[in-house]
Amino acid sequence: MGITPKAGEEEIQVGIDLVEVGRVQRLIEKWGERFKRRVFTDGEIAFSETLKNKYQSYASRFCAKEALLKAIGTGLSHGVRWKDMEVVDDGRRKPSFSLEGRVAELVGERRVTLSLSHTSEYATAIVILS
Repeated sequence: MGITPKAGEEEIQVGIDLVEVGRVQRLIEKWGERFKRRVFTDGEIAFSETLKNKYQSYASRFCAKEALLKAIGTGLSHGVRWKDMEVVDDGRRKPSFSLEGRVAELVGERRVTLSLSHTSEYATAIVILS
């Protein structure tokens, strides 16, 4: 849900998500490459597979995508696909999104701010569209 701006203020939309790392791990173990290829981009898979605990990385990226979908307000409808959103690292461990397709159209010129965090058990993400 967006916040109705006053005259001269910009509209801000926020999305947040939390997921159990173990839930994402179980999905990947059950569905394997099929799940990964449906939800994550080649870049996200390549990045996550290099990490000691790849499931925390996958869970964080899953959360980020869910949070963005909530901020946009569409979920996976209106032609939105999981792989229209890629979580990328700027080399300083600061994540951001690379967007394409319908998600890029819906976000338009708005700025997307992403914050990720995780423990061994949970991953969370917050997205702000402004």
